[in-house]
Amino acid sequence: MAEARYTIVETSTNLLVNIIIWDDSLDESEMSPYPGTYIVKITESTGEPTMAGTYDKDTGKFVLPKFLQEE
Repeated sequence: MAEARYTIVETSTNLLVNIIIWDDSLDESEMSPYPGTYIVKITESTGEPTMAGTYDKDTGKFVLPKFLQEE
């Protein structure tokens, strides 16, 4: 059983609401996110999520909140 990290993202705001560890051999359709959410696998290309951050579907990356972004 290979475990992987996933984050649960709120659909309407793309806000990260939870981080879970899930068996990586399971198909994403077997994961049942809460209504109004979707699941994103955390990978090197997505970057590390922060609970106050969001997920940009267009770029496939996690976005830091403005107060954590370097100017």
